[in-house]
Amino acid sequence: MRIAGVVAGVVVWLGSAILAPGALAGTPVISGTYILSGSSNCQAVVSLTRNAEGQVVGVQFSNQGALNAVVGTATFTPTTGNLTTGRVRVLGTSFDGPLAVPSGPNERRSIIKSLPVNEDWAYSNTETTVTLRGIVYQVAYGRQSAGVVQQLTLAGREEGNRCAFGATLIRR
Repeated sequence: MRIAGVVAGVVVWLGSAILAPGALAGTPVISGTYILSGSSNCQAVVSLTRNAEGQVVGVQFSNQGALNAVVGTATFTPTTGNLTTGRVRVLGTSFDGPLAVPSGPNERRSIIKSLPVNEDWAYSNTETTVTLRGIVYQVAYGRQSAGVVQQLTLAGREEGNRCAFGATLIRR
């Protein structure tokens, strides 16, 4: 009877470990090539000139802000012996342009430009963050397979906290 009780206890313990993989897993591993989709929005900085009645009579942009979308791949190569740090190679296309576009007969219109992306950055990750190029992003990890993250979504602030960036990565 005691053996049955011990076996039942081990089965319950193993079952709880299987149902709660985070309890034993630690920091998720990001490795391999992921499809990348991301975007950022940066605040425009505007100065207003008002007349004596408080009406706006002039608008001056000291910064037009920015919009950005990126699509491509990100290949993560962990450092040997430390699976939570390494290099990431980002390849794809970025679409960039100003957030605010002035209008008027003498204003030059800015357009969204398509630019190639070919970057190589250091990265590290914890259970709640991913650091890219020294910028810390909050992260939500999706499912894992064989100990490697298959999906993740990250978001954070960039460029003096004027920009918000978010991206989703899905492993190929």
